[in-house]
Parts: sequence; structure tokens; C-alpha cells
Amino acid sequence: MYNYIIVDDEPLIREGTLKKLEPLNDQIQCIGEADNGQQAIDLIRRLSPSFVILDMEMPVMDGTQLLSYLSKNYPALQLIVISGYKNFDYIKHAISAKVIDYILKPFTDEQIQSTVLEALSRLRKDESIDAKIKLSESEKEMAYFEHDIQLLQNLILDYAVSDISLNSERLAFIRQAASAYLAAVYLSKPFGDFDPQQRLAELGISAFSLYIPHPTNDQLAFFIFCPPKDTALSAQSLLTNIAEDILSYLLSGGSAVPALPRVI
Repeated sequence: MYNYIIVDDEPLIREGTLKKLEPLNDQIQCIGEADNGQQAIDLIRRLSPSFVILDMEMPVMDGTQLLSYLSKNYPALQLIVISGYKNFDYIKHAISAKVIDYILKPFTDEQIQSTVLEALSRLRKDESIDAKIKLSESEKEMAYFEHDIQLLQNLILDYAVSDISLNSERLAFIRQAASAYLAAVYLSKPFGDFDPQQRLAELGISAFSLYIPHPTNDQLAFFIFCPPKDTALSAQSLLTNIAEDILSYLLSGGSAVPALPRVI
């Protein structure tokens, strides 16, 4: 559902426009009406409509001033102009503001409906582009994260690495930490279905801790902890509590042999 506002100082025109758009009520909803451009700006700030239907001749702030303001401050907002004047200056302002259409009053149901449908088509296209950008960003972050995990595995196992920079946002807490603690856990049998990272989330510490599996040994795993500076407990006490909980959890499914934590 897309929302819109109507800006016209004539109540009958607003009412008539709403009537003409009733066949599209399954796709659009009017969420506000304004008598002038200043009222329209207030509505747009509060309600964030998807598109605006506006007149050119209005008191207080007319359509030319409103178009200039919206094109500068809300460039993505879809705009439809309805006017009783075939004024060249008005049309120039409409073109410069990249309005969808400049419709002369009186207009037909088909004219306003087809113009609104064009606005919806542009909105859906923009949404599709935004979704693709977000997907691309998500894929890039996943690639960074997987690379960072491999890098940390190599560092822990003392393999040669050419670059030690962590790039994923998910591991920003490691980059920003004053110190980090590494712990290794060895089980007498594979970890199986147990998800250590999920356990860290359940403990409420996943924001500053990370589980790293061994790349080839499914009985060996590592944990990195970067305690926040404002924690009530000392780093040592916090780590001890975390280690005891994790070991207790692991022992319920097999015997665990921890390596002593060391600062890295």
C-alpha cells in the first residue's frame, strides 16, 4: 500500500480527486490534505508519503515554491501537478522538479489514474533497485566475514598471512577492542549439532565474542572474547564465568579439555 497527500486550496477539487482515485484504493491511501505548500511540507515531514498530488495556484506558499523545496529536500518523492493554468512558467518549474505529469483541470478519471499508476511503477522500480543494493551489500558483508574467519583461523594456527586486516562489520568489535582473549576447547568427540555461537547469543555476549571452528579438526574449536571496557566485572572474572558456562554446556554432551586463555 502506497500513501499520498493532496495539496490544493479548493476542497471540492480535493474531494473530486479522491473520488476519481477510488478504483485504486487497493493500492493507494490518502493520508493527508493541505490547503497550501507550507501545510504540505508539514504533512510530508510528519507522514512521509510515497507521492504528492499538488496544485500550482495556492496561498501562503504556491506550487512553484513547493516544487523547488521538494525537489531540493525530497528528491525521491514522486510528484504529480494538477493545475487550472497552462502557464509556461509553471510548466518549466514542473519539468525542473521532474514531476511525473502536469495535468490540466478539469481532468478525467483515466488521466489521474494513469498518472498515479505511473508513480506506483516508478516507486516499485526504485524499491527493486534498493533491494538489489541491499542484497549486494549483504553479500559483500558475508564475503568479508568468511574471509575474516579464515584469516583468524590462520593467525591462531600460526599460518603465514599477508594481510591481518579485518573488514567485516560483524567483527568490528575485535578491531575496536583494547585487548582480546583467545581460548581453545578440545572435545573427546565431534561438536555435532551443538552451536557454540548460538550459546554465546543465549548468554547475551555475542556482541563481543566469537566462535571459530578449526578448519579440519571437528573436535577442536576456538573462542575470541573482547570484554567491553564498561563491564562491571573484571576481564578475568568475566572470562572465567563465560568459560565455566560454556564448558558446563559442552560437558553435558561430552568431556571438554580447555586450553588456558591467552591474550592476543
